[in-house]
Amino acid sequence: MKRVLDIRVRNDIDIYADVLKDARFLDCGASKTAYVKGETCYKVPIGYEELDSKSFTMSCIYPYEYEDFTHFIDYVVANENPALVWSIGQIVFEIMVWQHLLELKDMGYDISCFAEIKDFYIDKNGVPVIEQEFVHCSPEKVRELPYLDRYEFEDKNKSVLSALDDMGFCLTDIREGNMGYSEDGTIKCFDFGISSGSTLYNYDPYDEYYDYNNSCDEDEEEC
Repeated sequence: MKRVLDIRVRNDIDIYADVLKDARFLDCGASKTAYVKGETCYKVPIGYEELDSKSFTMSCIYPYEYEDFTHFIDYVVANENPALVWSIGQIVFEIMVWQHLLELKDMGYDISCFAEIKDFYIDKNGVPVIEQEFVHCSPEKVRELPYLDRYEFEDKNKSVLSALDDMGFCLTDIREGNMGYSEDGTIKCFDFGISSGSTLYNYDPYDEYYDYNNSCDEDEEEC
């Protein structure tokens, strides 16, 4: 039987009203926005305003294996809302990677180089949420530590990265901006990154999608 990703719906949580309204903004990329509250980093998709309690995110089947990710992107997300392909796809991909990392942990691999995903769910408004270990280190400590080096990270963790690759998850976006030092001086990857060549690259991220379509509409009006 094909395995699917079990992302439960939390009808008791409105992520923005209940959690993020008083959380600290961390960063925003092409697909996700990150906030921190206490020792937890919260990741939510850009464009969350387009989701609600009747959105496809509440009831769709989520992929577990990499081989099923393309179908999910092309025939589920793109069909329901093409603007959210990157936003939803990146969140789901990161959860998929984490679930496979847990499998590797059970096999005896050391996955401590990856920031722990504590929980993941869909909130009452259809917004996918990742709750992750907040990787941080005091500025004073960071100044004493070597510069973050992706190649050193990859070499040190080549066994677990190779095992992930064998599972279909070749992580090609491991870089300085996706890693950080914990307070004990350990380097951890907190953004597992989408693999190059992914179906996601056939689509535009949320903001670019609307920039492109708005420019097309303006061109048509001028004509």
